[in-house]
Amino acid sequence: MKKYFLTIIAFILISVMVFPSGYSTKLESKLAGTTGLLSGIFLVQSYIIIGMCGDVWEKNAYDVKTLVTFLATTERYLNLAKKYYQEVSLMNVPQGDFAFFNRMNKTCDLLLNEVNSLRNYMKTKDKKYADEFHVNRKAAWKEISSIIGLDKKKK
Repeated sequence: MKKYFLTIIAFILISVMVFPSGYSTKLESKLAGTTGLLSGIFLVQSYIIIGMCGDVWEKNAYDVKTLVTFLATTERYLNLAKKYYQEVSLMNVPQGDFAFFNRMNKTCDLLLNEVNSLRNYMKTKDKKYADEFHVNRKAAWKEISSIIGLDKKKK
């Protein structure tokens, strides 16, 4: 948990740099920065929720109905975020922001892959879906940590 808290703090510090200038007003620039901050927090929280569901499922620590509800809610928000990122990316935004929104869509897809593998694992108890879940989880974290700048800390 401490690791995730530090991740969010690191993201908050880095988020100001997510959106380059290119907006005509201070308000537009501040809104873009706020979008970057909230987007990063959203990705981290989604990752934590999906991972928590997988962890407690493997330990039989929660009932399936509760986990399915958590996953369905997270999936709904990920799909909604993808819709908004797509709509905003089609507006007149600076090229760097366009790339950011496309990257957010890609990351939402990685998280949705993680949800789907976990759901398949929960339904079938087939180990191949558990393995797929862990591969997807690792891929999602790699992208999230790159977006929020954690990969730069290692260098």
